[in-house]
Amino acid sequence: MDVTAPVARVARWAVDQASRAAGPSDDDGTEHSTAPVTVTVGVPLDDARALWRDGDRLSQVFVDLADVELAGPSHLVRRFHPDALASTDRDPVVANTDIVDVDERIEFRLTGTSGDEVDGGGWIALLEFTSAPAGLGTEVSLRLDTPLPDIAVRTAAFAVLYRARALLQTGEVPRLTPLPSARTGRR
Repeated sequence: MDVTAPVARVARWAVDQASRAAGPSDDDGTEHSTAPVTVTVGVPLDDARALWRDGDRLSQVFVDLADVELAGPSHLVRRFHPDALASTDRDPVVANTDIVDVDERIEFRLTGTSGDEVDGGGWIALLEFTSAPAGLGTEVSLRLDTPLPDIAVRTAAFAVLYRARALLQTGEVPRLTPLPSARTGRR
């Protein structure tokens, strides 16, 4: 079963709702960040942080949405699949992002999209890492800065963290389509 079409419909709906709700107040510098979404990952803090700087593993996390490559020690290039964005344009949307380490956080700052430079470069995604209680690994919190409705943003943030946790703990990302390993076995 292909989940891209339903995700695209939800994304179109969220963008439509956000554009209806957006008014003059959005242009006056109002912040759009959402409350953080947090998951506990059963790996050491350094391993959890390393995932977000690895283009190959991030491509696995964003498998249905984008291809990710590390274009330098602190720069990511994401190529969003047109079908995932419900775009009629057949060219992928390219997002250039700088990765900035600040204390126990990683900030992703958008620097341009599909050839257009972005002024300001404020963070669009903020990851915070803390040791989980009782030695259970690492707590990873993700906060996104977007004008989209909070429910859509928090759902997307949870999906990203869920996939990242699965990749870190099992080496695989959960998908509805069959995995290439084609394992057989009793259930």
